[in-house]
Amino acid sequence: RSDSYGEECLNEKTCRRWFATFKNGNFSLEDEDRTGRPVEFDDMLLVASLEENPAVSVEELAMKLGSNHTTVHRHLQQLGKVPKLGKWVPHELSEVNRKSRVEICSSFHSCNLISPFLDRFVTADEKWIFYKNVKRRRQWLSNGEKAQPQPKMELHAKK
Repeated sequence: RSDSYGEECLNEKTCRRWFATFKNGNFSLEDEDRTGRPVEFDDMLLVASLEENPAVSVEELAMKLGSNHTTVHRHLQQLGKVPKLGKWVPHELSEVNRKSRVEICSSFHSCNLISPFLDRFVTADEKWIFYKNVKRRRQWLSNGEKAQPQPKMELHAKK
C-alpha cells in the first residue's frame, strides 16, 4: 500500500503480472514488442518540412510524414512550435517600391506642413468594390519568431 510504503512501491496488479511472468519461466526484464503501430517519429524530418514551408497545415504534414495528425501536433508542441498568423500586406514590394513610397510620404508630409491640404478633403458616398476574402494560413514558428507577412490576393476581379 502506498500509504504504508510510500509512492514508489508497486501496486498489487503490477506485482501479480510480474509474478505470473516469472512463474512461466520468463525472467527477462526487457519490454517485449507490442502489436500495433510503431511509435517511431522523425523530428528532424518534421523540422526540415517546417523550414521548407512554415505555413503548412498539420494535416498536410501528417500526410507527408505518414503519421497521425495528433502525433504531428504533439511533436510540434514538444519542439516549441506555435501557430502564428502573419500580417496582411497589400502585395509584395520590391526595394525600389519601398524607397519610392518613403519619398512620396515624406514629400506629402513636407507639403502638408507648409500648406495643410489634408483638411480640405471631404468624403462623400462610399464606393462598392469586389473583395475576395482569402483565408490566411498559420505558420508554425518558435515562440520568439515573428510570422512572415503574407501578400493579399488580387482584390478586384478580372474583367
